Amino acid sequence: MNLRSPARITLLAIFTLSFILLVQFSATSKAMDKQHVDIIGIKLGMSQDQVVSALKAHNKDVRVTFEKFEIIKPDPLDPMSAWRASAQASNLGRTGMLLFPNYLKAIHASLSGINSESVTIIFSVPPATNVVRNIKRTNRFSQSMMPSKDNVIGALKQKYGTPTHQGKQVLAWNYSENDNIELKQKCLAAIEYSVVERDALDIPSNAGCGLVLTVKIQGDDLVSSGLSAALVDYSEVERQKIATEDYRIQLLKKSDEQRKQKADKNLPTL
Repeated sequence: MNLRSPARITLLAIFTLSFILLVQFSATSKAMDKQHVDIIGIKLGMSQDQVVSALKAHNKDVRVTFEKFEIIKPDPLDPMSAWRASAQASNLGRTGMLLFPNYLKAIHASLSGINSESVTIIFSVPPATNVVRNIKRTNRFSQSMMPSKDNVIGALKQKYGTPTHQGKQVLAWNYSENDNIELKQKCLAAIEYSVVERDALDIPSNAGCGLVLTVKIQGDDLVSSGLSAALVDYSEVERQKIATEDYRIQLLKKSDEQRKQKADKNLPTL
């Protein structure tokens, strides 16, 4: 079959759309928010149970693991536990130990086979509710099932419309309510070189970017060997970071007050 034949293009487009269902959203308004964008059914703000349900609905065979902010306690029967507890206490510090008890840090999901897939869902930290903060998904295509890069880009544009930003490998959609085109382009130009390849959540220039979906296409100019998608609300991440620092300071003050009260009770008779 000729590579450029309509039937070939249609088949590849159908395959691409069905396999890389990275994000589904309802275009009910010009300004999108976290309730209108999802990656395989997972949305920002979802709870742990909602995420697990979405993953199982996506594929019942998905492997799911949970990463928690657990405070390690020494175990008399485990000689190494005291060392691990000491190391954790040293790394987290006094306020870190107070910040994270019983909070879920992340959910990791994966599928393997002819094509592979992995999803990482990061959750918010105190004082925010422990819900989804950002999502990353990666697909790898086998040699025999690589779609053409042109068809991948065409399928993405057909489904999501014209990207706010399109580089050589990265397409991005900015759902921010801010209509400042210059700001959007500045934000997405930074995301072009940061999202997916490395963590961009702490890059100051991205703080005002709002809700952004980024899709990176791996491969060469002809075929795609894989896709990576990231969904994050950069403005919300920055807000949470500031709130967490304020909360940390409050906890530290409260802890100091409790230590002082305890010390005052232990004042010896002079």
